[in-house]
Amino acid sequence: MKKILTILFSILFLATAAYAASCPALMKQYDEKVKSVKLDAAKAKQATEFRKQGEDFHKAGKHADSEKALKQALALLGVTVK
Repeated sequence: MKKILTILFSILFLATAAYAASCPALMKQYDEKVKSVKLDAAKAKQATEFRKQGEDFHKAGKHADSEKALKQALALLGVTVK
């Protein structure tokens, strides 16, 4: 039983760590793309707010919320992320 619990915990830990790693990659993708995209002031402000929210959520350990906000920021830049 102890062995099964150890295996399940390991799988859960690895999945969470992998999921958390996608946030910095999305932030980097945003930071690179924003340099080359021209947006109107309203969209630029909204994209910047989503980017900041994404980083704040990531720092708070809310990786699902972080990924959602970062994907919204990227969508405003015309980038589709699966």
